Amino acid sequence: MAMKHVLKRFSKESDGSATVETVIWLPFLILFFVMTAEISNIFFAKTQMDQIVSDANRLFSVGVFTDQSELDDFVLAQLGTFSANATYQSTVGSQMVNGYAVLPVADVMLTGFFSSWLNFSISSSSTQYVEY
Repeated sequence: MAMKHVLKRFSKESDGSATVETVIWLPFLILFFVMTAEISNIFFAKTQMDQIVSDANRLFSVGVFTDQSELDDFVLAQLGTFSANATYQSTVGSQMVNGYAVLPVADVMLTGFFSSWLNFSISSSSTQYVEY
């Protein structure tokens, strides 16, 4: 009978209810903030990739790089700060230079907690007229 009395008193007690709600909601809030940070970092990496590919094509178009392999090496070195798994492919024609870079999202994630959910790659491409 004593256990029944303790459970009845426990169910009617309201002290500490804010603590219980905090303990319930806190993991969800932390998860939300971590996911926001991860997605922000992915968008930052995408912006940086766009800038690297665009700048490299511009440098090639004005004659800073003498051949396509210099262009490829430059872009891969720049993308290497984000990921060792980044790929880059360029196409150089008589009037155009095209660049296409791909980076796995898992390589730019801060915690890796969502890597199984966000299992895709981000890409960046740029086309530039050759000016020389």
